[in-house]
Amino acid sequence: MKRKIIAAILSTAIALSLAACTGAGQTASISSDAPAAAENADGQTAPAADAIVLKLAFNQSENHPQYKALSEMGEKLKEQTGGAYVLEIHPNELLGSQKDAFELVQNGSVQMAMVANSIVENVNKDFAVLGLPYIYDSQEHQKNVFTSGVLDQLFADTSAANNGFDMNPPRVTSSLSNRLL
Repeated sequence: MKRKIIAAILSTAIALSLAACTGAGQTASISSDAPAAAENADGQTAPAADAIVLKLAFNQSENHPQYKALSEMGEKLKEQTGGAYVLEIHPNELLGSQKDAFELVQNGSVQMAMVANSIVENVNKDFAVLGLPYIYDSQEHQKNVFTSGVLDQLFADTSAANNGFDMNPPRVTSSLSNRLL
């Protein structure tokens, strides 16, 4: 069950990385309506005491397409797990820059972060090939490369044991492997 949940999150993350846009907004998070939930001062529903909260650091605003897709993914995660898992999105670099967010994932303070490929290249230079100009013919070509399995070994080389993070294709870092799998 846990592997299926992680697989669903990773599949959605792949789709999210293909969207691009900019925007401005304020902070928000996705929280659970699970039993024993209570409203906080902002009127948002707080997660149940036994829910596992997955913190995600994100550098864009709530108006960004990736944020909207992450919000939808959070709602689906909450719904499909009966509120056992809650995705808490921290947009607008509230948890720091992408570099800071990456380090938070490495030390386990944050479970997930959407970061640029250049941040990951600092840990493993092999990732530079993913960001080469004109390497993909189209977004569909990029999606096919990332979902074909050809990059599995590259992503496996970023194991938490080696670098303090797991790379889940593309551009999502996670410290979840030690906790959930």
